[in-house]
Amino acid sequence: MVKNLFTFSIGVLLCASFGGVSHAKDTLRLKNGDILSGQITQFSMDGVRLDAPYGTFDIEVGFIGGIESPRYHVEDLQFEVMSSSTIDDPILAALDPSGVPSHRINTKDIPPVPVSDAVSNTETDIEGQAADDKHLDLWGADWSGEVNAGAEFQTGNSDSETLSLDGETTANWDDIHRATIGADYTREEENDIKVEDEQEVYAAYDYFFAEKWFWNNTASFKQDNVDNLDSRIEAASGLGYQFYNRDDLSLEATLGPGYQREKYEDQDAQTNMTANWTFDYEQAFYDDFVRLFHAHALTTPMDDMSLWLFESESGIKVPLRAGIVATSEINFDYNNNAPNDVEEEDTTYRIKLGYEWP
Repeated sequence: MVKNLFTFSIGVLLCASFGGVSHAKDTLRLKNGDILSGQITQFSMDGVRLDAPYGTFDIEVGFIGGIESPRYHVEDLQFEVMSSSTIDDPILAALDPSGVPSHRINTKDIPPVPVSDAVSNTETDIEGQAADDKHLDLWGADWSGEVNAGAEFQTGNSDSETLSLDGETTANWDDIHRATIGADYTREEENDIKVEDEQEVYAAYDYFFAEKWFWNNTASFKQDNVDNLDSRIEAASGLGYQFYNRDDLSLEATLGPGYQREKYEDQDAQTNMTANWTFDYEQAFYDDFVRLFHAHALTTPMDDMSLWLFESESGIKVPLRAGIVATSEINFDYNNNAPNDVEEEDTTYRIKLGYEWP
């Protein structure tokens, strides 16, 4: 009587018509570790449809690792989607933990999930649209970001005060449009003498015209009162490539032309067309117990490639709990085109505590 047996090995299934609770929340766990929550409204032997606050998703069976629903009182249920005498008459059989069918539900009257291009896309489509419930849905984008603060106060043989603040947020629209804004501020005094006082704001927009290739656009403004840098304005546009974009590993690089205007105190402003290279890497180890990161930017005037500005950040992040992250980093800058009274090298060590989302 049963033509084929197709096992949906899942935590609990499914539709509002089963339990009669229309506002219950279903949780769908994907095999890649992502979690989606909402209402499972349709299903078939091909997959399920989930209505979530951040969109509607058609998800193939092969991507599903488990489903949990408060509409069932028996924990760890398994479901088998079976075809009866006709392929259009599938039956959903609920099994208790011992494997004995507890009841069967004829799914003929429940609308099936259409097999479409959206269903057959890779799991990257699902990750990019909504990785989990923590994503904010502001202006239709998935948001992520971080804020960090570090401070140090020392008294005794020498008095010192150090304060550092930085933050960054990124909006992602369907893994096609990505916008980032950020700011960084550092101030340090020793015996009432400022030894560091700099601030920077920046913004970027990336357009992904292929799965890994994107068009990169950036702009930044920086001041350094200790190095007598009144302003450094930079803008660049170029080609970027995203080698990896996973929860445990991200790696990308960009290359392209740009513009720089640099003004030091008591000197005329210098403007140049530039060549620009950036590199950004972060990787998690031991189930996200610790993360390593490194980012750098290299800028050189096109009319004299022997002059260049190198800025970098490298360090370790340790996620604590509830989004709280401890960071230890080294910032190293090298400018071989700095004025004579300004050091070419600038190294800063920071220990910070911050918060990340989602």
